[in-house]
This record gives sequence, C-alpha cells and structure tokens, in this order.
Amino acid sequence: MVEVRSKLVTLSELFTNKRGNSKYTKAYVNKNTGEFEVYTGSTKTSFGFIDTYEYESPHLTYTTDGEYAGTLEILQGKYNVGGHRAILISKVDNLSLSYCKYVFQSVFYNSVRRGDVPSLAWSQIKDIRVSIPVTEDGEFDLKKQEEIVRKFELIEARKVELAEKIEAIKSVDVNIMSGETSKTTSIKVVDLFDLTVSTNSSKFTKTFVKENSGDIPVYGASSDSLPSYGYVKDNAVIIDKDGKHEFPVRYFENCLTYNIDGLAGYVFYHEGRFSLSEKVRPLVIKEEYADKVNPLYLKQVLEPIFRSHVKGRKGENGKNEYTKLNTSMIKDLEVVLPLTSSGEIDLAKQNQIVKNSQIILEMKNNIEKKGYRFIQSNLDFNSNNVPYIYIYNLS
Repeated sequence: MVEVRSKLVTLSELFTNKRGNSKYTKAYVNKNTGEFEVYTGSTKTSFGFIDTYEYESPHLTYTTDGEYAGTLEILQGKYNVGGHRAILISKVDNLSLSYCKYVFQSVFYNSVRRGDVPSLAWSQIKDIRVSIPVTEDGEFDLKKQEEIVRKFELIEARKVELAEKIEAIKSVDVNIMSGETSKTTSIKVVDLFDLTVSTNSSKFTKTFVKENSGDIPVYGASSDSLPSYGYVKDNAVIIDKDGKHEFPVRYFENCLTYNIDGLAGYVFYHEGRFSLSEKVRPLVIKEEYADKVNPLYLKQVLEPIFRSHVKGRKGENGKNEYTKLNTSMIKDLEVVLPLTSSGEIDLAKQNQIVKNSQIILEMKNNIEKKGYRFIQSNLDFNSNNVPYIYIYNLS
C-alpha cells in the first residue's frame, strides 16, 4: 500500500474564522429583495435573497448552532452569510475546500456541545489538529487531496443509490393473500367489529394523563405503536371544571385500534389494558368472530385499506400529514378472510399468513437498519492516511 505523506496542522493555522452578519433578518431580506442568496444556519432551506452581496469567492462555512450545528458547507458564487453560520477564510495555498469539507466533517460534528440548543464555537475547534497530504518538499499536495475527494464522492454516490433502494424496499407492499388460498370470503367492517364502542373525549388530555400518571399506556394518533400520551392510573376520573360532572376514563384490553384524526388510518393491536386519546378509536371484534380471526391478520389487511380511504393532506414523504377517517368511511369496507375446504373461516391459514408476513417485515427492517448504518457512515483516514469507513453508533 502506497504511504500518503501528510502533516498535522491546527484549524487556526489553516483558516481565519468570521461570524456571519446578524443584520440579515427576515425583515431585512423582505425590505431588500434581490438575486443574491443569504445563507444562515439551515442547510435544508433557503433563507432569502437580497440585492447586494458580501462574498464572491468559494468559502468553507459551518452552522454554529441549532439542529444542524457543525454541518460544513462550501458556498460559491455571489452570496451573503447571516446569523447562525460562520465563514472559514483560508490562510494557505493548495488547500482543497472539498477535501476539508469531507475530512473535517466528523471533527466538527464530534465537537458540537450538546444541550437544548446544540452549538459549536470557534474556540472549541481552532486548536484541533487535522491531517493534510503533503508533497516531498512539505507543501500541501493538492493533487492528493483531490484524489481523496473523488473517493469521498464515489462513496456518497453509493449512499444515494443505497438510500433510493431502501426506500423502494420500504414501499413494497406484499400481497399477503397471493398464492395462500383459493377460497376466501369478504366481510364488511361493520359486521366484523362493534363500531358503537367509542373512545375518550377531548377532556382526556396529555396534561390530565400527566397529573394522573400510572402504569397503563395511553396511545395517541401516531404512525407507531408507542404510548405517545404517556401512562395513566387505573380507574381515573375526569371532573368537570364546575365539579358537578364526572367522566370516567375509558379503558380497553387486547384489541385493535385505528387513528381517526391526524395520522389517520394506521391500525394497531395492543395487548393488555390500555387507554386511547380522542383521535384513536377501538376496533372490538364481535363475539361471533372472536375465536375465528387473528387480530394481527386483521391489522395487516385493514391498514392499507384504511390508509387508502383517508381524507385530507397526506404531506410530502409522510411529513406534515393531517388526515381523517371516521366510522361512516370504513363501515362498508370489506375484509377478505381465507376459508377452509369446508367453507369455514380458516384461522390456521390466518396464523400462517401472519407468520410469513412477519418474516418478510423483519427482513425489510433488517435491510433498512443495516443500509442506514452505511448511509450515516463517514469516510475517514487513520494515522497513515489510509481510508476507512467510520460507522456511527445508531443504537
């Protein structure tokens, strides 16, 4: 393996640090609209454009605080730098900003001071020593830096490809009935479940749960099965402000639920005793079907059907969703159930379908988890400047 010559230098030997100009507020931008971009602490969205510019040379910059603290970005063209961002002005020749961005990124992230508002000050990092490839005569080796940059770019391209493949895998819906059975029957939701069983009222709030905490999970309208409302005590009672009316909290046990508001249509099966927010309703299986159906099978069948019938704003990539799904919208929807050769509802077949589906789901989750570990990884270099993949601990 060819040894890469390098030397260690501090960041302050390489750069002069300059904070962004705090005068670039939203009000200032709105008053001085133009064509030159103002960059602030966000790396995801544009802050605005004004009619003047402060910089026209490429500079390495970093976010000083907030969610993206420590994120490095190269700014080019004619631009301005506002608050929550600092500019690193190079003091030396033959220094690739792209090399610095890739190689220094882990250093900056690891130096962020965590807290309610993550932050990174120049004083925290200016004396950190970083490795720069050099020539035989000790000058910075620009050619070698650019070779290393190409390796980073190749890996980043592979990360993008992998992320796209993972999203494709996540989006695949497996037809759980395909090839499983030739005989089926369809039952309306209203015939399978007791839709008259209601949930708690709007008086059952997170504040009430906090003030009456216990060990019974309370589920809100989310896309996961976590008790987002916390834990409430058993037999809790809501007392009206005037003290004249009492509203016993509703509890449920070993049944399916579905979201009716917010992230509507998601279906879950909860074991044991639990309670629900006003935006989640129980799906209690009618007695005549209780020993004929597997709730986990029903969850797998119902959720895609329910999700396809919600009304409202789905949002981009599932974000900022606000959807609704009420009883009248689901009562006539049909659930497909497998039948035995004698025409009875086949519980054993449902159990097998659930088992097969869980295996597929575990495979998808495992691919996603391992794939994202690589996507979140960073290419780094050891003391001999030999590249290696550094994978962050995501557990």
